[in-house]
Amino acid sequence: MPPDGQFDYFISYAHADDKVMPGAQRGWVSIFMDGLETLVQQKTGVRNLRPWTDRSELSASDELDQQIKDALNSAKVLIVILSPSYFTSNYCKMERNFFCHAHPDYKNRIVVVELDQISDEQYDQMPFPRRKALQFWALKENKWTRQLGHPEPNPQRDGDYYERVHDSAAEVAEKLKLL
Repeated sequence: MPPDGQFDYFISYAHADDKVMPGAQRGWVSIFMDGLETLVQQKTGVRNLRPWTDRSELSASDELDQQIKDALNSAKVLIVILSPSYFTSNYCKMERNFFCHAHPDYKNRIVVVELDQISDEQYDQMPFPRRKALQFWALKENKWTRQLGHPEPNPQRDGDYYERVHDSAAEVAEKLKLL
């Protein structure tokens, strides 16, 4: 926990979305988190930004551990990385619900990142209405979706990915400035 007990943001994601693909060095979520932190620091001027995320494998427990509860309680912003795996994770649901309960003004504190196309039925499961999400996916001609920057972003070919990371950082920075 930071000295003043507050984290700038908490990233809620399904660990399946951070698995390292064969031939890649790191998982997509880890790369996104590092880029986001760098850009939020640049946009806010905060040198010692305090993001929180659990990079360890969580057990399939029925309860959030106290460290995660404390982090969610103290986080100013929740970044939700939506994917099919997110919607099947009971732990992600518990994180999201705990944050919303801890922060009555949660609708002003959530940034939504989509790794894949999300249906209206899936959004109906969320404690917040469908909102402008940062889409890290594209619809291909065959109607399948393609995740941007997957398995690892490349600056020469993944301009859309980097643009979305910048947009994500701008939204997080704006929310942090207002809180």
